[in-house]
Amino acid sequence: MDHERRRRSHRTFRRRRPGPAASSPDDARALRLAAGRISRPYGPREGFVLTFHGRVTRFPSSGDGLAIEVSTGTRLLRVAVRPDGPHALTAAGWVAVPGVGERWRMIVDAAGTAAAQAVPPAGPAGARWTLPATDGPPGVSVGGDGEAVLDLVEVTDHVAGGSWTGWALDRGATLMNGGLRLRSTTSGVVSAVLPLDVTRACDFTVEFRGRVIDDSALDPRTGRGVSLGTKVANGARRLMLTVQRGGVWTMTKGSGTWERILTLPEAGRPATWKVTVDSAGVARLHRDGADTGATWVVPDSRETPQVAHWVAGAAGGNAAEAHIDWTLVTATLGTA
Repeated sequence: MDHERRRRSHRTFRRRRPGPAASSPDDARALRLAAGRISRPYGPREGFVLTFHGRVTRFPSSGDGLAIEVSTGTRLLRVAVRPDGPHALTAAGWVAVPGVGERWRMIVDAAGTAAAQAVPPAGPAGARWTLPATDGPPGVSVGGDGEAVLDLVEVTDHVAGGSWTGWALDRGATLMNGGLRLRSTTSGVVSAVLPLDVTRACDFTVEFRGRVIDDSALDPRTGRGVSLGTKVANGARRLMLTVQRGGVWTMTKGSGTWERILTLPEAGRPATWKVTVDSAGVARLHRDGADTGATWVVPDSRETPQVAHWVAGAAGGNAAEAHIDWTLVTATLGTA
């Protein structure tokens, strides 16, 4: 697929100039939409994630205050913002989407199954539904009959996560309370792995919420003692990250040992972690929606594409245990 066309499908509707669709900047960071429509004639081909930050400032006497559509060419996500909150069109009709407020995202997998999640996400995605079929062309549009302020409307490719379907679990890895529990009582690795169908290199973002239950002592040379490990390999680069009780460690390009990138007391407490990796391999770490300031370059790697979470204890019975509530990998596909 054409690289530039694929990258365009992930541009956001914000900070645009006024146009014939009665749109205008509300401030330096937002777009005001008044009884108009903005559209882009390109969109995702398979699974995707729609992220929305905004609000309706005036609802019409009839019609939708705001409507967002994302079409893959075979499936259609349509979300309408009404006075009682967002509603989504399913294969069986319209349903309310509770508990997401003015900042949310819709996670849609390749099979057309969708789920909503509040932003910043504390819990896993909520109820799931099946998108209706469509034979229209791929595209993204935002419009409505009222007035709205849009801080962010973004569409990215869904690569993995949103559910634990398809993950291979080692002995010592279990699904419980809607999440993933990993426990290693020896120096052996206990992991959960999901193969990725990525045929080309890509920028990617991994986001997960988890906590360290039993902290082990990390050996930077051997990698034993990982308390909450995360790996994303895309066939060209490999992100390796571990959250320990006192901070965050990673593997950087050109180094064969683990390095601490963030010192944070009680880092093992429940938190939402996000790492963005750009086309140059530069990674940036966020925690609970805030930039930690930690950046590094991830190593090149031809490892089989996959996403994994793992723990590994240390010698002498120093166990490692962690719980991951949910995980999500999104990407902009393209050539390396």
